[in-house]
Formats: sequence, C-alpha cells, structure tokens
Amino acid sequence: MQTSWWAARLSQPLFRRHRSVLASDPLTQHAAHPNNSLNLSTLLSFGRPPTPDSVLQSVSYVLSEIPRRLATRVRSFEALPFIVGTNPYVAKTLHSYRESFNRLVSYPHVHNADDNTEFAACLEVLVQNHANDIPTLAKGFQECSPYMTPIQISDFLDGTIRSRISVRLIAEQHIAISQAIRNPQTPTNIGVVDLHCSPTKTIKSCESIVKELCDATLGESPAVVVDGHTDCTFA
Repeated sequence: MQTSWWAARLSQPLFRRHRSVLASDPLTQHAAHPNNSLNLSTLLSFGRPPTPDSVLQSVSYVLSEIPRRLATRVRSFEALPFIVGTNPYVAKTLHSYRESFNRLVSYPHVHNADDNTEFAACLEVLVQNHANDIPTLAKGFQECSPYMTPIQISDFLDGTIRSRISVRLIAEQHIAISQAIRNPQTPTNIGVVDLHCSPTKTIKSCESIVKELCDATLGESPAVVVDGHTDCTFA
C-alpha cells in the first residue's frame, strides 16, 4: 500500500494549485494565451530603419511576446512528474524561467531612450542567464531517464529548444536595434538578422551545441556533413 502511494505521488505533476489562485495568477493569465508565431517581417520592421519610435514599438512587442513564452514553459515544467521536477538540474532551470518571467511581467513602462538603455541591459542579462539551459536540462533528463520515456523526454526538450530560440531571437533583435541607433550597422544586417546568411556557417556554429546535447541524452552523436551548394547565402 505504502509503495503504491509513493509510486502514484512521484508520477503526479510537480505542482497543483487551487482554481481561485490560478485565476488571479499573472503567469496563468499569460500562459492561457497561445503563443503568436514568430514573424521575421515584424522583427525586421523595428529596424528598417531603427528610430526612437520603432524601438519603443519593439519594447511593447518584447514585453508582449517573451513573458507569454516563458509562462508557457513554466507550466510545462510544472506538469512534469514530481520526481523529475525535483531533479536539481530541472529545478534550477524552472527557477530561472520563473525569475525571468517575474522580472519582465513587472517591468516598469519604457518611456524614452534612457529607459530603453536599462531595458536592453535587462534583456542582455536574461539572454545570459538562459545560455546554458539546454545542456543543463540534458543532464537532468539523463538522470531522470527511468521515469520518462525517450519520446517524452525528446518532446519536452524539443519544445524547450523551440521556445529558447524564439525568446533569444526576440530579445537579441531588440538589443541589436537599440544599439544600432547609436552605432549604425553594416548594410547586410538588420538587428541580428543577416540578410546574407550562410546556411553552412550556421550549421557549423550549431554543430558543437547539438553534439553536446546528443552525447548527454543519447550517449553518442551523429557526424555532421554539409553537402551541395555550400557557398550559397539568402536573406
């Protein structure tokens, strides 16, 4: 009986909350709205060219989109089985997501360039704080592999990777166009978007990260071979 109770408890979601608490919870309110698709044209519009007004529009976009994505990931962490959610690596990443959400959702209104300088610095800290999320999670799920299937682990990590890419792109685009007002960029860049992007260079820059993730979760990684028109670029 005791063993069955613990087995059931460990398979339960990490967190449960009363409905009345959920209704007034900012995190729940943000997570309740579906994430908008990341639109490259929208990101580019704030930097064509960057102006004080377009930067303030970008601030509104950032504060609308990033908290929603962070809230969605927090809820996905909280839905993990209890024993997985209490793993130190997983718990550390969840705490980081919560802190980032709380910081942005309560951020004061940005009125001018000076306010935005502080806001861009806040985003730089956010990007840095989440730089090692995926390798950290990979270690956690490697330790928790007896409690989730490989497909469940893969689905969770895939969702986290997609979210991380979108959050980082939105944040770094705002940081870049904020800097571009003072220091004009090269004609081939609008923010962090390279209008002459090289797929080959991009793949190679990601290769080491993906290799580390595969080695941590699967114990091995495939070789990466880039073939075809390796010198091509696109906007």
